[in-house]
Amino acid sequence: MEQKRTILLVDSSTELEIIKNKSKTGAQILTLDYDTHRILTTNNIEHEVSDNFLDEDMLEEIQNYAYTFAKWYDIPTVKEMLLYNGVNVGGLFYIELYVFLLEFLKRFYEIQQICLKYHDYKVLSSDTNHDYVRIFSKNGEVLNSKIQKQQFHYDSITFESKYYKIQLSYKNYLRLKKFLEKISRFFFNTKTNNDEIMLVEFNTIFYKELFYKLKDHVLFFGLRRPPIWNLHSYSIIRKSNSKLIFMSQLSTRELENKISEGMRHVKINFNKLFTNESLASFFVINGISIWELVKPSIENLISRHGEEAITNIEIIQKALTKFKPRKILILSESGQTEQIIIAKAKEVGIPVVRSEEHTSEL
Repeated sequence: MEQKRTILLVDSSTELEIIKNKSKTGAQILTLDYDTHRILTTNNIEHEVSDNFLDEDMLEEIQNYAYTFAKWYDIPTVKEMLLYNGVNVGGLFYIELYVFLLEFLKRFYEIQQICLKYHDYKVLSSDTNHDYVRIFSKNGEVLNSKIQKQQFHYDSITFESKYYKIQLSYKNYLRLKKFLEKISRFFFNTKTNNDEIMLVEFNTIFYKELFYKLKDHVLFFGLRRPPIWNLHSYSIIRKSNSKLIFMSQLSTRELENKISEGMRHVKINFNKLFTNESLASFFVINGISIWELVKPSIENLISRHGEEAITNIEIIQKALTKFKPRKILILSESGQTEQIIIAKAKEVGIPVVRSEEHTSEL
């Protein structure tokens, strides 16, 4: 009986030694990411890149599907389960999910096209990639591979200049931000007169002219971004006589209890959410439901960052009630802080102005 010809789908989870051994047996190798392509090129291992299997129309489809699927939280039967204190928690992760879906869908399309071209080949791939392969081929086999922790768009923060490049995990970044806030609190007061304009997640240095233009009326608020991180940013805050909101001012036992109760409420709804049948019929590409493929990643994203989202909703509500800014200025509507600010400000009647282009309205 003639042995089936073999293709090997490899990415960063595939051991180099396995690739070398398989290449010696005549297996055709296809790389699914750039890093693996670079490593194989350096090691003079002949291969083809998966990008070659996509055309412009497919790339446009991928982008359109990613945009549509990333708004899964607006499905009517799902939306009800994602609401917490007037905020759609699913929408808070739009950016992270959109970026994930672009990569996911690109691989989905690539493996589909590869399996169509090599329909009579045996397809070797990692456990993760085999989930794609088994949709399009009956000849798939799982290859031993490294287990990799899933990373989302904001799971790490990079600081870069012409002199250095530092990458921190998001948790370590928040620890650093908290430390900077403790130092800043020694030098700045937070007494307000309710005539301030709240600037949300603004880069102090990049928008220094705005800080100076609104001198004596700036109330800085940032859950992602610190107001001060070097002498230059310190000088801008000092000269503009800006007021700062520190998270430590808002944290109380009562708030902690609210957050704990909120998490219990949300977990009950989330457990129901992932059995909702409408999700399987929503995540469909050309008649193929991909829900079971994307479900673990959405569950992972929400379970990993859900508590932070509930905490931020409660913190922002308390901040607006406590400091009562006259107006709020945001740069975009897509960030988590900004989405919550828009929802909660509407409840208490505080106008929100979008982007620096409209500062004349302030």
